Amino acid sequence: MPESGGSNIEVAQILSEHKGSREPVGHALLEIIEALVLAVVAIPTAWSSYQAD
Repeated sequence: MPESGGSNIEVAQILSEHKGSREPVGHALLEIIEALVLAVVAIPTAWSSYQAD
């Protein structure tokens, strides 16, 4: 039975070999904007939950 300690390293090596599949800049920018919108929405949601208590 192979050791499971090196499996993460093997997976990381395989994933790093696929350098040719780059995402367009617009897609990365869209993901950043989505994360910012979610963060902005999370703050009032948490605050309203706090105020309801």
